[in-house]
Amino acid sequence: MPAISKIRFTNVVYEDGNKRYNDEMFQFDGHNGAILLENGGGKTVFIQTAIQAVLPHSDLAGRKMKDTLSLENGPAHLAIEWILNERPRRYVVTCVSLFLTATGLDSYRYVYDYPALDADAIDQIPFVKPSGGKLRSADKGEIYDYYQSMTAKRMNAKMPSSIKEYKQLLEKDYHIIATEWERIAKINGSEGGVESFFDDCKTTSQLFDRLLIPTVEDAMSGYEQGEFAEIFESHRDSFKKYKELREKIEENQKILSELDHYVHVFADLDAKQQEYAASQAEAKAYWFLSNEQKEEESLKLAEHRQQMTACEQKLLLLIQKRDALNIAKQKQEQSTLKTKLNLVEEDVERIEVQVQTTKQLYYSLRLAAYKQQWQQAEERMNYLKHELEQFGSSKEEDELQALWSGNGGQIKSLFTSMELAWQTEEERLKQEETSYQHTLDLEHTVLKELAGPLENLNTQLIEHKSIIDAREKDRENLRKQVLANPAVESMEGSLRDWIQRDQKLDDSNVRLLQRNKDLAAEKEANSRAFDLVSDRLKMAYTDRANAETDLDVFKKAHHTLLSELAAYRSSWGRLTFVYDKQSSIEEQFRDDIEKRRQEREDDLLKERLAFRYIDDYKNQMTFFADVYVAGLQEKWKNQFSLLESGIHYLQGQGLHHLVKIHPLWSITLITTEEEVSLLANKLRQVSEDMQFPIQVISSQEASRLANMDMPMAANEKAWIEPQHWRDNVDGALFEDWKQTIYRKGLEVQSKRLAKEQDIQMTLDLQTTFLRFIALYPLEVVQEYERQVAQKRDEVRSLESQQEQYKKSVKEAELSIEQHSK
Repeated sequence: MPAISKIRFTNVVYEDGNKRYNDEMFQFDGHNGAILLENGGGKTVFIQTAIQAVLPHSDLAGRKMKDTLSLENGPAHLAIEWILNERPRRYVVTCVSLFLTATGLDSYRYVYDYPALDADAIDQIPFVKPSGGKLRSADKGEIYDYYQSMTAKRMNAKMPSSIKEYKQLLEKDYHIIATEWERIAKINGSEGGVESFFDDCKTTSQLFDRLLIPTVEDAMSGYEQGEFAEIFESHRDSFKKYKELREKIEENQKILSELDHYVHVFADLDAKQQEYAASQAEAKAYWFLSNEQKEEESLKLAEHRQQMTACEQKLLLLIQKRDALNIAKQKQEQSTLKTKLNLVEEDVERIEVQVQTTKQLYYSLRLAAYKQQWQQAEERMNYLKHELEQFGSSKEEDELQALWSGNGGQIKSLFTSMELAWQTEEERLKQEETSYQHTLDLEHTVLKELAGPLENLNTQLIEHKSIIDAREKDRENLRKQVLANPAVESMEGSLRDWIQRDQKLDDSNVRLLQRNKDLAAEKEANSRAFDLVSDRLKMAYTDRANAETDLDVFKKAHHTLLSELAAYRSSWGRLTFVYDKQSSIEEQFRDDIEKRRQEREDDLLKERLAFRYIDDYKNQMTFFADVYVAGLQEKWKNQFSLLESGIHYLQGQGLHHLVKIHPLWSITLITTEEEVSLLANKLRQVSEDMQFPIQVISSQEASRLANMDMPMAANEKAWIEPQHWRDNVDGALFEDWKQTIYRKGLEVQSKRLAKEQDIQMTLDLQTTFLRFIALYPLEVVQEYERQVAQKRDEVRSLESQQEQYKKSVKEAELSIEQHSK
């Protein structure tokens, strides 16, 4: 049985919550250990809890597990790490998460074997979760999601569906025997259980009869209680037959010598198998190590990508800040420019006032100058009139009259311009008068409008005075009604008590109002938080559904791809995850395509050769090797007195057998002695289109060759002709040969077409596989699984927050309702 390395208890609560293991790890590392606890400290609870990792739901000392632990507030998680192998170190962890259901105690069971320094070892199992800066125990949904994700991610992680399957898995794969732990449970069933267990085994026979033999019987399949003793009794007489046994022993010794030989052979075999197992274990360790390093590198890559994303976000934020700073600077500059513009406008207004004042002063001075000139002109005119009266009419008088007329025109022009200026000034003054009159009318209108409210105020003043008088009368009546003895007591004396009482009531009311305001504010805040969490929860539901949809789409595509791969190659039917053999699958596709393409090329060559024969010789009645020359022979037949092929000559002479003596009859043309050179010249002219060398001989040479008994160049075997050159001498065999090569061509063509379909199917499957790998890289699949787990955790957290805010709002409403009463 494997040795215990570590034991971990999480949220193990007992004795009504007074004692607990929050998240404790016990280190043994395969050594013997002792746990010292005071009386009542929970030794039996510790043993019973640890036994659950091998025997889930087992009782101890008559106590059921659901009565021993407090599971109402969450599941209890317990795990044991076992050492499977020392070199290299390999572990297996057995986990059981106990929880209560409507029908009683239930549990999740989880088994995972792994090498040293594994990222999912016992201390990395998420039995606890961070929450609000603290750690809490994982609920059954969270730990179930983790177990399921591990079984999907790791092929050596298992989650048995029943306790029976769980025990069989431990016993079959890891040699953790359930009956041995049942003995441990029996020994620890009470205080001093070890001594009581051996009380009935004080002698050797009692030890054999009451302990060892029942233990052996339990370990032997098919045995019932006491059957071993019965067998021992039934064979008791046979021990007395010593002599017979000696003969059998001698015979068995001979057999034993033969068995020794077999033992040595099988010992060598076992040594080789052990070497193979060691090599296999080492290769498996390297495989796990490479997978771990791959996962670590993938995580580092994901971290780098996250850091790159964060840097990009920071860069965007800095760009936004820079733009905001530029905008602020531009706004500041705009404000400065506006201030300067206001100052400039004020300067413009001031200068315009100065210009207006200067213009008025200028025109006033001009007017004064004109008036002075007018006065001087009048004085001069009077003077001239006086002179005229004294001197009468003369030449000088005419000159003076002309001067007078000129001065009169100038004066008229001057007075006309002054009249226009005065008319303009008069118009401006009239406009100002109109403006002042309009302002005066507005003031009169406002005064009239205020006269009405003033009259109303006077009316209200009279009404208020009458109300005061009525209240004085009511006060006197109230004093008479309130005071027991109005003649002695006064309202002022009792007023202090009333004021104190009223003050207390007001203070209490103020406190209640303030409390209601605080509760209303708290309710409002919780309501806003509830709405915010609800919105976030809706988004989280959507995100979780999207993440799960992406993962489901991947799983469907993955299942479809596995089915297609299994249909293509039966050995791939055992694949559960295509990424485990991605490189070998790609290499296999390349090899298969290359191999099938080479086979297709070979078939295509055979097909081309067969159909070439068909195309060349299908129209020939008598075989001639060179098709082109055969056609020329038909054309030239009338140009020669004799022109026939060698095969036709043999057929005509009935000498078919001579084709073996002279092998070139299939490329031989026969003519007369005089026309040999002419035929040879004509053939040289078309030699570039010939397929084979052509032998031209005379009829006399043909007859000589036909009468030869020995083949040409018999010693050297100089000529090796194709087989069909010999066989096609006979016309019937030639027709059969054409039919045969036609059928062969069709067969090769069918084979080639089937090969092309195989190539296309392989190419399609390879394209599908590569498209799947490109669409779903391993990092993307792992990201899908991580996002699904993250979104589920986020949804659970938001649901918890939503429930908490909802509860707070209801409590606040209840408190406000009570205060209102």
